[in-house]
Amino acid sequence: MFDLKILYAEDNEKIRDAYTVVLKRYFKKVFEASNGEEARELYETHRPHILLTDINMPLIDGLELIKIIREKDKTTKVIVLSAYSDQEKLMKAIPLGLSAYLIKPIKGDLFKQTFLDAASQCETSITLPLDYRFDKAAHRLVYDDNDLTLTNQEHTVLSLLVEELHDPVSYERIALSLWDGSDEHSHTKIQNIIKRLRKKAPGLISSVYGFGYQITK
Repeated sequence: MFDLKILYAEDNEKIRDAYTVVLKRYFKKVFEASNGEEARELYETHRPHILLTDINMPLIDGLELIKIIREKDKTTKVIVLSAYSDQEKLMKAIPLGLSAYLIKPIKGDLFKQTFLDAASQCETSITLPLDYRFDKAAHRLVYDDNDLTLTNQEHTVLSLLVEELHDPVSYERIALSLWDGSDEHSHTKIQNIIKRLRKKAPGLISSVYGFGYQITK
């Protein structure tokens, strides 16, 4: 079973129930939505790793739902379910960064393999000290099953520290990643970023005197 969250949006209750049974065999958490508006709300609350959505739904259709998500999230894997009659909408959805699209009716083996492939691409979750978990694919820091929202700069710094999990990262390397090393006030700015990270994730980051920072051992 994948330690991932998947959101499944489908307005046909019979189809949704049948596919949900399959999804629950492979994913730790499966959230169901019967329309696009419900799916949007569930996405905002749970921030799933994978969105599996019918393209033709009430209130907000699948195309609009994907557009809303992609405005601020480029990493969630999106799989679209489409009928042949929805081809025009499907063509508009493809540029929004789909992992796959499936034409109904879907053969069971193809359905299973498609979401397993997407899940494999998301298996980048790293367990950190103090029960924190860093989800590289979805750009999340997770603690006690709660997402800790990170700014772009906070994510960049944390990614560097996680890459060198057992070794310290220098101020210079952090500055180079954030500003190409050209910011004369970078040291103070890095300290401020670390301060914010420590407030969100107490105990996770340690200072290395005169050098930089590292994930607490």
